[in-house]
Amino acid sequence: MNETEQILKVDGAGRVRTPRAKQEEVLDGFERSGMTGMQFARHIGIK
Repeated sequence: MNETEQILKVDGAGRVRTPRAKQEEVLDGFERSGMTGMQFARHIGIK
């Protein structure tokens, strides 16, 4: 399995559970991006 292939866990409400390390990676990317929160979310494909 390569880096982009992951099995994501989903909770009872259907929300994807993101591992803490991935959350930190996304937040670091946001801080470096210079984009607004909405722009960055759209850029990486999350709500």
